[in-house]
Amino acid sequence: MTEQKTTTNQVRPPDEGLFEIIRRHDHAWKRMDDLVAIGGDDATDTPEYQAASWETVDLEYRVTAYPVQTEDGNAAKLAFMRKYDLVGSLDAETLIEVILELDAERVAARRDKTGEPAEHIASAR
Repeated sequence: MTEQKTTTNQVRPPDEGLFEIIRRHDHAWKRMDDLVAIGGDDATDTPEYQAASWETVDLEYRVTAYPVQTEDGNAAKLAFMRKYDLVGSLDAETLIEVILELDAERVAARRDKTGEPAEHIASAR
């Protein structure tokens, strides 16, 4: 299995970023459920609920756009998309924007690690 190094020289599994996004999503989803359990349907109008809702939507796009590298990552992504009924329900324009944003983050992270200029990284592909 391919592994990535973190800034502390620890070995990080290649799809750990995906699993972290899924954990964050599940936490935000639980926050929404908890708010409704405490405040009823009126809770959906609160800033706390709205923030958690926007976070879940953002993270759903991030999971969908995440470039999995392992079978476990692929299985987790597919299970997530089925659980939240995302197949065919996401806006294509927003998905493209998220993919481009994640690409830019990966290029910047690689540049920070290698010290290479971004142009050199892009032309190496």
